[in-house]
Amino acid sequence: MNPKNNRRSQMTRRLLRDALVELMQDKSFSDITIKELCERADLNRTTFYLHYPNQEALLKDVEENLHSKTSDFIRSIRETDDKVSNITLLLEYIRDNSSLFRTLLCRNPNGSFQETFLNYIGRVVGEGKIKKIRSSDRAYVQSYLIYGCLGIIVAWINDRFKMSSVSLAELIYSMSHGAFTNMDAEMK
Repeated sequence: MNPKNNRRSQMTRRLLRDALVELMQDKSFSDITIKELCERADLNRTTFYLHYPNQEALLKDVEENLHSKTSDFIRSIRETDDKVSNITLLLEYIRDNSSLFRTLLCRNPNGSFQETFLNYIGRVVGEGKIKKIRSSDRAYVQSYLIYGCLGIIVAWINDRFKMSSVSLAELIYSMSHGAFTNMDAEMK
């Protein structure tokens, strides 16, 4: 395949991904038709089927694309031990990509991206400290922290980012750190 066709193919896929995200801002995924996707992307149905067998494959491509970009971003911020700064950077990344995160975390909560995102939260918030917790309690504490952080982030997205990313990062860190501190005190 020559580079021109490759660029064209990449552009077509991006147009279709963007169209899906735009449509999911107002409709549930199951209510979106291929006809609507093609109209929004200004492409014909044949072009859609050259790239995807169905809408589910397109959604999977959207999720995998954001997963890849988010993974790269997370790897770039893991260098520092300052957890508040790490959380702030992740929150700013979410805000900068708000339409994707709103779509995949808030409008499509059962999609595969949410599970991937939960792993990111775990890495940024308390990866090292969770290992110090009694093994019988570890899974519960980890679920509490990760799902609690997810709930806070979803609420922040739905609230249109009214709280600053730094303030929210400090809140998330203090709540997470507080949970670990209380666990340490109980274990002594």
